[in-house]
Amino acid sequence: MKLIKNWLVIVICLSAALTVNGQTADEVINNHLKVIGQDKVAKRNTKTVKGILHQSGVEVDLYIAQKRGYKMKQELTFNGNKHLVVFNEDKGWEINEFAGHTEPQHFSGEQNMSIKISSDIDSRVATFLKLEGKYSIMDTESVDGKKYHVIKFEIPSYGEEHLWVDANTFMVWKSKKISSGVEKIYSNYKTFDGVLMPVKTLIKLPSGDARVIISEVEFETHLDNTLFKI
Repeated sequence: MKLIKNWLVIVICLSAALTVNGQTADEVINNHLKVIGQDKVAKRNTKTVKGILHQSGVEVDLYIAQKRGYKMKQELTFNGNKHLVVFNEDKGWEINEFAGHTEPQHFSGEQNMSIKISSDIDSRVATFLKLEGKYSIMDTESVDGKKYHVIKFEIPSYGEEHLWVDANTFMVWKSKKISSGVEKIYSNYKTFDGVLMPVKTLIKLPSGDARVIISEVEFETHLDNTLFKI
């Protein structure tokens, strides 16, 4: 079932500076981190997210728990079955009941690094920087009357990802993982406890689009370390 096979892609999906039109990559990144409230996120230790995944007419309940130190538990629940992804510091596992798997399957290589990036409580850009990603501005693009800085990140063991940052608001509009071609479009930004996050994410897959809609975000809830073990 293509829907089931693509859910892991969705899980993953949710420094030289060059000058373009007077702004360097450093300036764009620093403005972005300031606008979204990364300084506030840096003081938080946990985050929980609830929402819905829509794909091919199916609605799947989404729950994510994150703890500083690359710890994450993510559950997709549909008709009593679960797709569970757990990451703890450097290693990740999944149990995909939709595919008939009841034993943990380990991630490795680029896939494991993708899950590690998703597990971090900090913003995606801040995570790239912590992982010593190299970055540069590739170009500026105009889409529907808006101008975007296109920033290329190269992350060890992960590869290349491009981010489209709005030249006026400094919020990320789109991301693209080069090796897979998967694109994500972010919209409906909302502030949760001083942190700006997109409520809606459109994930463009070869098999069809998926949409994630976030309904609830909480910081500093108690999350025991046993939650991040299988």
